[in-house]
Amino acid sequence: MIDRPLCFVLMPFGMKKDPSGGPDIDFDRIYDNAIRLGIEAAGMEPILGAFLGGLVIGSSGLLDRSAALAVRTVVLAVLAPLFFATAGLRVDLGSLAKPAVLVSGLVLLAVAIVTKFVGSYLGARLGRLSHWQGVALGAGLNARGVVELIVAVVGLRLGVLNAASYTVIVLIAVFTSMMAPPLLRLAVSRMPAEPLTASELALTEQAPTELASTQRSQNSQPPEPSGRAVKQATEVSP
Repeated sequence: MIDRPLCFVLMPFGMKKDPSGGPDIDFDRIYDNAIRLGIEAAGMEPILGAFLGGLVIGSSGLLDRSAALAVRTVVLAVLAPLFFATAGLRVDLGSLAKPAVLVSGLVLLAVAIVTKFVGSYLGARLGRLSHWQGVALGAGLNARGVVELIVAVVGLRLGVLNAASYTVIVLIAVFTSMMAPPLLRLAVSRMPAEPLTASELALTEQAPTELASTQRSQNSQPPEPSGRAVKQATEVSP
C-alpha cells in the first residue's frame, strides 16, 4: 500500500498540463528525477526502476489508458519478441547432456511445481473454493513466464548464474507456462455454471430490448429514393 502515497510524492517531478487543460504525466521526468536516482543509489537493476515507475503511474489514477494501449501494442509486437529471442539465444541445451545438470533440473522443476501449484491449491481449498477452482488457481499461479526469465537474464549478466543453471531456469519457466493453458481449460470446463448476478441479469434483459428498439427505429424510417425514381421525378417536374 506504499505505492499510492509514493505516487503523490513523485508527481510534482512529472506533472504537466495537456492542451485540453487536464493533468498529464511526464514519465520521463518522473523516472529521471526520482526513480532512476534511487535505483542507482541502491545498486539495483534498471528493470526494477521501470516496474516501480509503472506502479507509481498506474496507481495515480491519472494514467491515459488510450496512450497505455498504444505503448502496449508496441511492446507486445516489437519489444517482447526481441526479449524472448535474446533470452532463447543464451540457452545451452547441450548442458542437459550432463547427468548432474539434468537431474538437478528435474528436481528443481518438481520443487517449483509442488511449491507453487500445490501451495496455491491448498490455499484455495482453505479459502472454501471448489476443487476445480483450486486447480485453476494453482495452474494460473504456477506459470512463471516473463518474470522468471527477467530474473534469469539479470542473474546471468551479473555472473550469479552460469549457462547450465540459466538453461534450467528458462526451461522451468517455459514448461510451467505450457502447463497452464490445458490445465485451465480442463478446470474451467469442469466448473459448474454460476448463476448471474442481479446487474448481469439486468444487462442481459436490457440488450434484446435495445436491439429491438433500434430495429424498429430503422424500419420506421422511409426508404431513400433510388436513382431511377429521382431521375423520373426530375423529368416530370416542370
